[in-house]
Amino acid sequence: MATSFTTEQELPFLFEVLDGRGRRVPTDGVPVAASSDETVATVSIEAGTDDTWNGLVTSVTESPAGTTQRVTVTADADLGTGVQEVVGYIDFTVTLDPRTSQRVVSINAGTPTDKPVAPPAAA
Repeated sequence: MATSFTTEQELPFLFEVLDGRGRRVPTDGVPVAASSDETVATVSIEAGTDDTWNGLVTSVTESPAGTTQRVTVTADADLGTGVQEVVGYIDFTVTLDPRTSQRVVSINAGTPTDKPVAPPAAA
């Protein structure tokens, strides 16, 4: 199931790698996070605490009608010279925030001033 958020929101996420018994394990290097469509949303990731990584999906514009985007996070779970690639993903859609699509008129009156005085007409 896809997560939905609006054009005025960000979607935080936590990335971690667990072993077969549910224990958190470190990764070799920094995980790589990628958005399937950076015109809809961008993604960033940074080190958290205790072998976790904090990510953030930031909306750019609404998803095209009938589409779902995906953030993919890839990491190396082998701390040695080998590579054990692990992949996590989040499917999402970005909807137009109603506050953005709504139009509100604002008129602010200024300070009253005197009209300019017209010069007398020539005789």
